Amino acid sequence: MLLRQLEYLVALARERHFARAAAACYVSQPSLSAAIRRLEHELDVPIVRRGRRYEGLTPEGEVVLAWAHRILAEQDALHQELSALRGGLTGTLRLGVVPTALPAASSSRHRSANGIPRPGSPWSRSRPSTSPTGSPSSSSTRR
Repeated sequence: MLLRQLEYLVALARERHFARAAAACYVSQPSLSAAIRRLEHELDVPIVRRGRRYEGLTPEGEVVLAWAHRILAEQDALHQELSALRGGLTGTLRLGVVPTALPAASSSRHRSANGIPRPGSPWSRSRPSTSPTGSPSSSSTRR
């Protein structure tokens, strides 16, 4: 059993369509179908109910899908742990921002470390301007 086969199964369950699952995995539809058939053969159980189209997973397929999710999550955790051991920080950073704080947060990226607005930021007094020909001209003072 290959991890790739489990990834294909997860994609098929998510997309509920062989061609879309294959596109999501960047493989051809016949390659995805063959990999899932090999997985069914290895496990000796039908995983996918097939008709003219994808009809869903069998009860055994639902069990295999649950295991596939766990195995792939463990693989991701292993990669993150090994990366952390190498000294790099990895993972997903999610920030929660209060909507009223957004203007203050966005203005800080236009200021340098000493609090002075960076040239060209919306809060700087002088901005480079262009002449009608498109070439830079002297800066104008904004009041």
